[in-house]
Amino acid sequence: PALRGRKILGLDNGKAGADILLTRLGENLASRIDGEWAGIRAKGSAATPCEANLLDDFVREGGIVLTGTAD
Repeated sequence: PALRGRKILGLDNGKAGADILLTRLGENLASRIDGEWAGIRAKGSAATPCEANLLDDFVREGGIVLTGTAD
């Protein structure tokens, strides 16, 4: 119940296939919790931390952030 209706965003780390994995997970979760899949935001590189301005965007937009790796 705590997740119902929440916005879901994906954080793409730049690895091959991460965007596909996150999109499928986000769309599936959104349908299960009557939420909104708001798409993916990409960080600069898999080898570096997430940029501060991108983290600020996630906080401002609220909701659930999915991240992971894929090759």
